[in-house]
Amino acid sequence: MRIIIPAFILFCVFQLKAQEKVKTDNPNIIFILTDDQRFDALGYVGNKLIYTPEMDKLAKEGVYFQNAMVTTPICTASRASILTGLHERTHRFNFQTGNIRESYMIDSYPKILKDNGYYTGFYGKYGVRYDGLDKQFDAYESYDRNNSFKDRRGYYYKVLQKDTVHLTRYTGQKAIDFIAKAETDIPFCLSLSFSAPHAHDAAKEQYFWQRESDSLLQKTHMPGPELAEDKYFEAQPEFVRNGFNRLRWEWRYQTEEKYQHSIKGYYRMISGIDREIFKIREELKKKGIDKNTVIILMGDNGYFMGERQLAGKWLLYDNSIRVPLIVFDPRQKNQKDSDIMALNIDVPATILDLAGLKKPKTWQGKSLMPIVSNKTKNFDRDTVLIEHIWEFDHIPPSEGLRTKEWKYFRYVNNKSVEELYYLKDDPKEINNLAKKKKYSDKLKSFREKTNELILKYSDVYSSGPSDLVVECIRNTDGVTIFDSKPEYGWVVPCSDIIQLGYQILVSSSKENSMNNIGDVWDSGQIRSSSSSEVEHGGESLKNGATYYWKVRIWDQENRLTDYSKMQSFTISNAEKNISQLSHQAYWDNNTSNFKSSDIILNKVWNSSKSSIKTIAFNGENYVNEDCNIGLFNGAYAYSIQLSHYATDKEYAVAREHIEKLIVNPGLNIESQLYLALMLHADYTYTGNAELIKKYYDKIKPKTLYRLTDENGLLAKGKLTPEFLYNTGFKKRCEDLVKKDINNIDINVINILFHQNMKIMSEFASILGKPQEKLEFEVLALKAKMALNKKITNNKGSSAKKDEMSLNAYILASAFDILPQEYLSDLVNINVADDIYKSQYLIDALYKNREQDRALDVLINSSTLKIVPTNIVSRRLWGIQPKTPGFGVANINPKMGNLKNSSIKVPTIKGSIKAEYLYENPRLQIFNIEIPGNMVAEFGIDLKSKEELIHNGKKVNTIFSSIRLEAGKHQIEIITNSF
Repeated sequence: MRIIIPAFILFCVFQLKAQEKVKTDNPNIIFILTDDQRFDALGYVGNKLIYTPEMDKLAKEGVYFQNAMVTTPICTASRASILTGLHERTHRFNFQTGNIRESYMIDSYPKILKDNGYYTGFYGKYGVRYDGLDKQFDAYESYDRNNSFKDRRGYYYKVLQKDTVHLTRYTGQKAIDFIAKAETDIPFCLSLSFSAPHAHDAAKEQYFWQRESDSLLQKTHMPGPELAEDKYFEAQPEFVRNGFNRLRWEWRYQTEEKYQHSIKGYYRMISGIDREIFKIREELKKKGIDKNTVIILMGDNGYFMGERQLAGKWLLYDNSIRVPLIVFDPRQKNQKDSDIMALNIDVPATILDLAGLKKPKTWQGKSLMPIVSNKTKNFDRDTVLIEHIWEFDHIPPSEGLRTKEWKYFRYVNNKSVEELYYLKDDPKEINNLAKKKKYSDKLKSFREKTNELILKYSDVYSSGPSDLVVECIRNTDGVTIFDSKPEYGWVVPCSDIIQLGYQILVSSSKENSMNNIGDVWDSGQIRSSSSSEVEHGGESLKNGATYYWKVRIWDQENRLTDYSKMQSFTISNAEKNISQLSHQAYWDNNTSNFKSSDIILNKVWNSSKSSIKTIAFNGENYVNEDCNIGLFNGAYAYSIQLSHYATDKEYAVAREHIEKLIVNPGLNIESQLYLALMLHADYTYTGNAELIKKYYDKIKPKTLYRLTDENGLLAKGKLTPEFLYNTGFKKRCEDLVKKDINNIDINVINILFHQNMKIMSEFASILGKPQEKLEFEVLALKAKMALNKKITNNKGSSAKKDEMSLNAYILASAFDILPQEYLSDLVNINVADDIYKSQYLIDALYKNREQDRALDVLINSSTLKIVPTNIVSRRLWGIQPKTPGFGVANINPKMGNLKNSSIKVPTIKGSIKAEYLYENPRLQIFNIEIPGNMVAEFGIDLKSKEELIHNGKKVNTIFSSIRLEAGKHQIEIITNSF
C-alpha cells in the first residue's frame, strides 16, 4: 500500500528540521562595525570631546575590551578577517586581489549562521570582494561611499522616502526596518557596517556629517595632536615619510584650518552613528526583544589623527591597530571591563558561541564569551601577530607582534628597519629600543617569535616558489656560474596557481637577502608569467663575487606569495668546463616515477632510468678529443637527452654537451645532423633560446643546406672532406672522414636534412629573420616532395626495400615523411637489438596509432637501455611541450592494453602527475594534476559511442582536446552500449 504525503506537510517538516539547528530562544545578535574609529574615539574611555552617549551606555552595561586591536590595520583585510576568522597572512585578501577564496568564505560566520537556522541580514560597507552574499544573508544590501563623486555626494546619494540622506542615516533605517520585519520565533543576526567616520578621500573637504551634528564642537578649539613635533616625523624611515600616511596628513591636518575641520568632522560622524544605535535600541524595545539581543560594537582599524605628522592607518603603532570593542549581552549581569588582548578575529567565534554553534577548526580567533559571562579572566593569550602585508608602493608593508607590555615590528621590504617598544613604560611608542645593545636578546627573541607566527598562519597558497635554478643548474650553493648576466628560474608553488607577476631580489650578502634587500638587483614587480629563463636585469655581476637571490610571485588573483628560500651562486669569467659542471649537477631520484599493470614494463622503465642516471652524470664528453667518435654521438646522444628530460629536471648538463658537440663535432655526418634536433629539444623543453641565438650561424653550415641538388636533396657527390672540414671536422682524421662519406646512407641523411630545414625555419623565425625562415621552409618542402616522389614512383612493399634501407624507412615514418599507405609494414619490423632503430620505430608506431605493437616492442626489446623512459612519457602517456618551456603541455595518452598506470614527469615548471585506470569495458578514468603556471591540452582518440566527462561535466567531442588549467582533473571515458 502506497502512502501519499501532501507536499505542504513535507515542506513543514523540512522547515522544522531546518529550525531544529538553533534554539528559538537563542539570542538575536547585532554586530556593528564602524570604519576608522580608533580606540579612544569614545566618551567612555575619558575622551571629553566626543559625544557618544549610546556607545558609552553599551560599554558601561556590557564589557569594554581595553586592549582590543585588529590583526591588520586596513579596512578590507580586517573585514576579511572578521568574516573568516583568519589572519591576513592566511586569507591574503587586499584591495588589489581578486575575490577572496571561496574555501574561506564557506566557513564565514554569516553563512554558518544562515545554514543553521539564523535569519541573517547585512547593510552597509561589505568591503570584501565576493560574489556570494546570497549564501551568507537572507536580506542584504552592500554599499559604500560613492567615489564617482568628489564632493558631499560621496556620502549623500542614498534615498529614503524621496529624501537623499547620509549613508549613516540610511544604514540605521535599514537596520530598523530589518528588526521591525523580523520573526520573533526565529533568531536573527544583523551585521551593520557604517562607512563613517571614514574620510571621503576624493573630496577636498574630506569629512561630511549630518546636519544634526553641526552644533557639536562648534565653539571648541580642538587641541593639537600628540607627538606632532618634527623630530617624530623625521624619525620615520624614508619610505614612510614619502608614503600615503604623509600625503593623507597633508590632505587633512597640514594647516590649522584643515586640522580643526577634520578632527571635528571625524568626531561628528561618529556621533551620527551613535544616534542610529539609539534608534536601533529603541526599535528593539518596541519589538520586545531588547532583553534577548546581544550587541557587539567594533572599529575595523585604528587611525592616526596627526600624531607623528601622519594620517590614515596601515602602520603598526597602537594608533593604527587599537580599536573600540564592546560586547553588550543583556542576559549577563555584573559585566566588567577586560584588559585581555581581544582581536577582530575573535568576533566571529564570539558570534557563533552566542548562537550555540562550534567554530570551524580552521579559525584562528577565540570566543570572548567566557570573559563576557564572567567565567574566566584568563584568556590564555600572551602574544599576537600584527601585520599589514598589502604590497603597495606608497604604503610600506610591515609585520610584527604585540604583547601586553611589548611591541615589535619590522618592514617587510627592509627587515633591517625594526622598532621595539616597552609599552608599560612607553605607551606612546617614542623610545625605539631596537638599536640598543642592551635589548639585543629581546630583539632576537621577538624576531624568532614573529617568524614562528608567520609560519603558523601562512596557508598552503602562501608558500614561495621552489626548485630555484640559475642557468638551469639546481642547488647552486658554492657553484660557479659563467654568465655575468645569468638566467633565473623557479617552480610556481601550488598546483592551482597561475603566475601573473614576480619579483626577484639579488643581494650581495646573506644578511641583505634575509632582510629582503636586493642591493644588487631588485626587479620590482614584473608583470609576467615567465618562471624560467628570466635574465638578470641589473648590472653585470662581478667576477669572483658570491650572490644570494630569491623570488616571490603574484598569482592569478593578484595574491602575493612569500619569498622562496634563498639561493647562492658565484660568478666566474673563466671558460666553462664540462667536467666541472658534471660535479655541480645532481640527480634527484624523486623527480620522476612510473608504474603500470605490466610488471615487465615497470622493470624496463626502471632499468632505463638507472641507465640514464649512470650515463648522464659520468662526466664524460659526448665526443673524445682524438679521432674516436666517442660514446655519446648522434641519435644516441639525442635519445639520452630526451630520456634525461623524462626522468630528471636537469637541463644544464645536456646543454653543455650540445655546446661541446657544436664546437667539437664527431666524425660522423649523420651525427652532425642531430645537432639541430638537440638544440630544438633544449628550446622546447626549457623555453630558452640562448643556444639558438649563440650558435645559429655555426649550425647553419652543419645542416649541409648548401649541398642540395636540383631536386632539393643532398647529393652524395657534393659531400667532400674539404666541405666537412669547414663545418668543424678535424683534418688530422682525414681517413675516417673519407670512410664516413663512403658509408653514409644518403636516404637517412636526406630525411634528417628535411627535419633540419623545418627546425632551422623555426629558429630563423625566433631570431626575426623572415627571409631565411622562408628559404628554409622552401628547402624543407622540396626535400619532402623529393623523398615522397622517390618512394611513390614504385608501388608495393618492394619499393621500400629497393628505395630505402630499413633505417631510412623507420626514420621517414617517425618524421611524418611517408604517406599513410606506406606505413603498413611498421608492425612487422623487429629491431629488438638496435637502440637507434627502436627509438624511431616505437615513435612511429605510436604516431600511427599502433600502440599495442609499440608496447610489445617496448616490453620485449631487452637491450633498449636508454629509450623506454622517453618513450613512456612522450608516447605512451603523450606528455610533451606544446609551446616552448611547457607554457602549454600536450597530454595524448595511448594506453594500449594496460589496465592501469601512473606517472610523474618533470618539467621546467614542475611535475605533471597522472594516473590511469581501466575500470571496465565501459569506463576508463584519468586523474591528472597540472603544476602551477601551466595549462595542458588533453587529447585522446575516441571510438564510436565513447564520450568524455571532465570533472563531472560532459565534454562536446567535436573539440579535439580538453583544456586543463593548473590543478587536479578527472577525465572519464564512458562507452555507451545502448
